[in-house]
Amino acid sequence: MDIKEIRQKLELTQEKLAQRLGVSCYTVRRWETGKAKPSPLAQKAIDNLLKEERDATKI
Repeated sequence: MDIKEIRQKLELTQEKLAQRLGVSCYTVRRWETGKAKPSPLAQKAIDNLLKEERDATKI
């Protein structure tokens, strides 16, 4: 799943995703357009957001 798909699955705007990850909107846009890749730390944070979302839907 790419970053845009993840963001849409989490129902977040680029701005909200950026805030949750502690990065700029510009960074999220670059990830979504393939001009940059998330750092290992950012990727871990993205994975954690997905895990939280999965856990929340199990309740």
